[in-house]
Amino acid sequence: MAAPSTGPGILWVTSKIVQPEHLSESTYLSWYDNEHIPEILSVTPVTSLFRFRHVDPNADRPYLVTCPLQSITDASEFRKTSVKSAILPDENGVKGGSPHDCADLELRLYELVQKYEPNGAEATLGKTRTIVTGGFDLNDEVPEQEFHDWYDKEHLEKLSKLPGYLRTTRYKLLSYRTNADTRGVKGLPSRPQDEAAERKQPTKFHAVHEFSIDVEEMDNKAAMETIGTDWAKRIFANATKSEYGVYKLEKSFGDGKYFH
Repeated sequence: MAAPSTGPGILWVTSKIVQPEHLSESTYLSWYDNEHIPEILSVTPVTSLFRFRHVDPNADRPYLVTCPLQSITDASEFRKTSVKSAILPDENGVKGGSPHDCADLELRLYELVQKYEPNGAEATLGKTRTIVTGGFDLNDEVPEQEFHDWYDKEHLEKLSKLPGYLRTTRYKLLSYRTNADTRGVKGLPSRPQDEAAERKQPTKFHAVHEFSIDVEEMDNKAAMETIGTDWAKRIFANATKSEYGVYKLEKSFGDGKYFH
């Protein structure tokens, strides 16, 4: 049996408010910014976090918080954080609830497999305004090594020529938890709506491309050309599942480093 990974990784938490009659966006984000994230920085080894918003106002999960981990084992330290908050409502609207009462949070744990920084790490620090994310599962026609070779020998270089491009980090999924899973881990009672929710396995491979410009400034035509090659078409044709998202950075916390 392979030893568990102890290298760097990332916690990737997407969420949505499911009971807006009780939980407003302003209260939810205030909990993140003023309680939860400062507590993480205080009681865990984590030194930076980032809060993003999906650029599509109709996105199913508009909120994203990313937490770089110098060691994947640091994820276990999150058990020290508070389960409930005085400002959050429970599912009946009574203050003193958990974020998992009126919001639905999906948590993914990834290991870092690659950093691509054509201009060096320090040159990009603090400049990220937009991230473009892509995820893949592939069938047996494309071996894993070929997928990595496509990035290394073709795709990343093409991306680096896009206006505003900064860097790319790539990841491999280790585990994920639904809102119901996390409720169980935290000792919160099971609810019918959680148990009935569909489980959607995330893609195995995940990439985060950072840009120094806003999404409105991005060259979509040039971006599409990066996946117009024969090799890229082969990758996409053999993808059994794919994910795509564009997010704007709303706030950063801590030292602002994202594996820099």
